[in-house]
Amino acid sequence: MSKRNKIVLCVALCLCLISGIVASSLQSSFGAVEVEDFNVIVQDGNYVNGQLYIPKDASEENKLPLLIFLHGNFNNYDMQDQNAIELSRRGFVVMITDNFNMGNSSITEIGAWDMSEIRLMVEYACACYNFIDTDKIGIYGHSLGGYVAHDAVQYYLTEEANGGVCKVAAILDAGNDPAYTPFVNEATGEEIPLAVHWGVLAAKWDEWCYTGETGNPSLYLSSDAARSFIEQAEGVKLDGDVENWKIYKGNIGERECIRVIYQIPGFHAMNHFSRYGAAAAVDFFYNCFGVPSGHSYIDPFDQIWLWKEIFNFLGLIGIFLFLAPFGSMLIHGTTFFGELKAEKLPAVPRPNTKKKKSLYWIDYLLNCALPALLFLPVAWKLVGGSNWIPGTDWGPASTENHWFGLPNINEMAAWCAVSGAVLLILFVICRALSKEKDEPLIPDYWGVKISLRKLWKSILLALAVVTAAYFILYFTQFVFNTDFRFWLVSMRVFTFRAVVYSFAYAPAYVLFYLVNSLLVNGGNAVEGRSEWKVLLLSIVANIIGILILLAIQYGTFTSTGSLPFNAMRILQLIAFVLLIPVGTLITRRFFKETGSIFAGSIAVGLLYALMAIATTTNLSTITFYWH
Repeated sequence: MSKRNKIVLCVALCLCLISGIVASSLQSSFGAVEVEDFNVIVQDGNYVNGQLYIPKDASEENKLPLLIFLHGNFNNYDMQDQNAIELSRRGFVVMITDNFNMGNSSITEIGAWDMSEIRLMVEYACACYNFIDTDKIGIYGHSLGGYVAHDAVQYYLTEEANGGVCKVAAILDAGNDPAYTPFVNEATGEEIPLAVHWGVLAAKWDEWCYTGETGNPSLYLSSDAARSFIEQAEGVKLDGDVENWKIYKGNIGERECIRVIYQIPGFHAMNHFSRYGAAAAVDFFYNCFGVPSGHSYIDPFDQIWLWKEIFNFLGLIGIFLFLAPFGSMLIHGTTFFGELKAEKLPAVPRPNTKKKKSLYWIDYLLNCALPALLFLPVAWKLVGGSNWIPGTDWGPASTENHWFGLPNINEMAAWCAVSGAVLLILFVICRALSKEKDEPLIPDYWGVKISLRKLWKSILLALAVVTAAYFILYFTQFVFNTDFRFWLVSMRVFTFRAVVYSFAYAPAYVLFYLVNSLLVNGGNAVEGRSEWKVLLLSIVANIIGILILLAIQYGTFTSTGSLPFNAMRILQLIAFVLLIPVGTLITRRFFKETGSIFAGSIAVGLLYALMAIATTTNLSTITFYWH
């Protein structure tokens, strides 16, 4: 093992340790808040996984408001980090949860659109926590979570209309249109006034909501829908546009309520990753419930959550840095894996004829373009059945799913597999057309010739590396109660079911990175080309098509208010701008150690599959009897 690899390994471990220490301190507001994990059975054996942020001064004598935050579809509770940190440090008790069928909560028979979870958690909190001010319970729902929140509000307002108690006093919709008309009491057929505090957090360029009669979310404050929402408060009449961030007060029934719209910069996925989004949540619940007892007012824009995310990201960088040098340590430090060590890497001949040069650059340009061109036809049209969001009840996946019950992963895995296969075929064709008569079709420098014994050891090496990476993650989670992530990219602890699903999805990811490694190490790494040029050419080929798709999508959207492509699918590409180049760097390091494309590609493919599976919606019909 080289001195350089030893240094990188030490740096990687230090980054993970620093990440856990500092992120944990920020998460707990430097010890002022206790962060508890919970996994509680709520009904019919179904369980909810989540975290509770409890200010240290919360007690039966000093009851504090409770806020419950729920994420959107294909997400998990980590997406509400900014709100949990900022509201808890201001004296609110905050609960964040994985919705049913997402993250580490139950897979229910009802399916992903089950809308009861927030209500169940309200009941749980009221019954089990004596430090909750039950007159000051607020809920927040992002995207799909907004529908869940609406369901809870309707349930409690109906309870109140039938002589019971409305346990929810405030709701903030984020990335979701509010209720514009009263609910209806199904028992009596009478309208139920929306007599709760209600706010809307609307990204100016939300891909799904706030189109109103204009069709353009950036014009939401000028829409009749926005005005009708504000005018639900009796006595409020608007002559013009809704004023952004203004608190409107009036009576609804016999109760004074507020209405407010916070239009913030950004897109749908930035509602939960934005200083404006965090400030809006703070401002809303301050106006609803006041400053919690025993706490001082903190300006909504006085925020620390982004630093926590930065240190979470530092840990993710540490994990990525860890993989290759740890693999090198096993190769150079053990007899078993030592057999994989490459004594000398075969050189990739530089194209030396006009024909070879032309075919090389043709293939390179196809590598740049084809994955992006294939994405929508494969992911959206073929697997997704042209539906507006991924699912398992349309297209080729329209039957009950045992192994392929993760809708958006179905689409991404299919795209990886098809892209990898197409690029491989084109690479072989270009090779066949450019080779000399005496040259083999599959040369040694591709790194694909391997004995079964070495292939088996390469698989074991990849498993060992990924297992070690997750050991670091679980250690960090156990000791510091933090993990490694940044915005849409997350390495999260998982339940056993994620391991099971990795058998279904990892092969597609592995195929993609095997081909990617082949194109880098058997194509771009030509003799005499410096390493930085090899990596730059490879990374450009990896992401240029994706960047163009994103630029077209959001450039058109912000200039016209219309989306040229399906919103959900393009949004999912954002993470690949980071992940594919990182995967390229890692597989390149493994190739230089082993002279083979297998160990590094299997490690990256497995790691990325587990990262994806652990964070998304699960509509599978597999039953797990443990979790």
